[in-house]
Amino acid sequence: MNKTLNINLGGFIFHIDEDAYLKLERYLSTLKRQFAATEGGSEIIKDIEIRIAELFKERTSEAKEVISKSDVDEVIGVMGKPEDYLDGEEEPAQQTNHTQSPRGKGYRRVYRDTDDKIFGGVASGLAAYFNIDPIWIRILFVVLAFSGFSILFYVILWVVIPKAITTAEKLQMRGESVNVSNIEKSVREELGGLGENVKNFTRKATDYDYSKPANQAGNFLKEIIDFIINAIKLIFSFAFKLIGFAFLALGFIALFAIVIGLFSGGFHIIDGGYNFYDLYEFLELVTASQSHLNLLTIGVFMLTLAPLVLIIYLGVRIIFKLDPLGGQARKGLTGVAIVGFVLVLVSSIRIGLEFDDRSYYVASERVSSKSDTLYLNVRKSEVYNLYKEEGFNTDWMQTLDGNVFKNVELNIEKSEDGVARIKKVIYAKGNKRRTARENAQKAQYVYEQNDSLLNFDIHYLIGENDKYRGQEIKLTLYLPEGTSVFLSEDMVDLIYDIDNINGYWDFDMVNHTWKMTKRGLKCTDCPGSEEEEEEIPEELESATEETEVIQETEEVPEIEEEEAPLELATLISKSKQTPFILGNLKDKLAKV
Repeated sequence: MNKTLNINLGGFIFHIDEDAYLKLERYLSTLKRQFAATEGGSEIIKDIEIRIAELFKERTSEAKEVISKSDVDEVIGVMGKPEDYLDGEEEPAQQTNHTQSPRGKGYRRVYRDTDDKIFGGVASGLAAYFNIDPIWIRILFVVLAFSGFSILFYVILWVVIPKAITTAEKLQMRGESVNVSNIEKSVREELGGLGENVKNFTRKATDYDYSKPANQAGNFLKEIIDFIINAIKLIFSFAFKLIGFAFLALGFIALFAIVIGLFSGGFHIIDGGYNFYDLYEFLELVTASQSHLNLLTIGVFMLTLAPLVLIIYLGVRIIFKLDPLGGQARKGLTGVAIVGFVLVLVSSIRIGLEFDDRSYYVASERVSSKSDTLYLNVRKSEVYNLYKEEGFNTDWMQTLDGNVFKNVELNIEKSEDGVARIKKVIYAKGNKRRTARENAQKAQYVYEQNDSLLNFDIHYLIGENDKYRGQEIKLTLYLPEGTSVFLSEDMVDLIYDIDNINGYWDFDMVNHTWKMTKRGLKCTDCPGSEEEEEEIPEELESATEETEVIQETEEVPEIEEEEAPLELATLISKSKQTPFILGNLKDKLAKV
């Protein structure tokens, strides 16, 4: 039978047998002597007692209420023996002979870290638990705030998660062993200023002086102001982090797109489906020579690389608070960008000179047909099928024979000499007029005629060794009066701004027959169109009109001579006859 004592340790009452009490007293006395001359020694001893009390509570229950000597030995094994910490500046020796508590090194517990709080310390406490930077948890809460759930979730965590007050709780929050060495280290750091804010806050809670309510009210107001300032700082900090992420994402996306485009050629940069390979091939078409193309390529690479490096580094610097680039690095990147800009500028001016002047080439060919109706259709070539696969949205395409461009227009006009023919005008540009005309002659355009059937290409071809210089094909079909033409549905991609009596747009003219009349093209099978009236011989028509005018003049009452000019002008203005009939009318009125 052992004698038991009641002790107050760390604010808790324990029943302990006499032998255990004596050993615990010797242990604590040794620690007090060790830390007596140490700054913050009383704080260290207080935290050690609180931690020992926590360990004792883990070893007691309703069935076991008394702390035994073996319990004290286990607690000392966890906390460490005094001789292990005689030199406070050295790291504690590794304890291999002590029994490790399940809550030793590596054990973590979630607390609110009030030493690094913005609002309640929830984000910093979770960051300490997961061993990551608190900024990531805060960013996560801000992102979730847009869903409307984050704020409520944060408040719940604020209420549920306890605050890390003691040194032992702060060590557990970071997953560190709660022993004498770590407690001493943590307390010294707090006294050094790392934990000053939270210590001041806890002291206000425990050392509240009710005799000075004015000071306490002022402190409370200061805490509110500090809270608002910290909130504003958080908002600006988060905004800068977002800017950093934006720069970083922009730089890497652009860099990724360039790399993927260069190595795979599959990154589309234009709605028509063009990729980086196509862009390079097109630059080859518009540049003057291979050396000119190489100069432009190097300039674009240098002009693109320097800003991308700066954007990526700026994003990394904002996120991780790195130092700015050194002077030499900035000068180097600036020099690369300037050289790239100069190369691109010189190359662009050189390309512009290749399109400085303009000329054209004209060719004409008669259209012979046994029928009075011509049928216009689009030639179903291999290139046409390729365009069809692309939905006719591509204006330029590469083939085995060269480069094809869909810049062809067809118009229909009245033939003044009564001969059906097709006029082809090819426009092009060059560094001078003669070169522009040569470029126009190099454009190859094909159409076929089989009696009354005319098949047109919707594209023209530029040879493999020729350059693109803005070539345009303008076709004009001249129809004699009385000749008809039928436009197939495929012609909608070829016809352009055709005048017609019906006032139809180009896309409404297809799938209809159009007849050339004196006034122009007239639809013969459109809804609501009337049959053409039989033509009246010219002499009969003149006689008829003359009779009608005479009848009108006979019905006019006699008028005085001075009023005749006015009435005559009115009569003439109402008449819609030819000048010949009006002349006869004047002679008859003169006799009156």
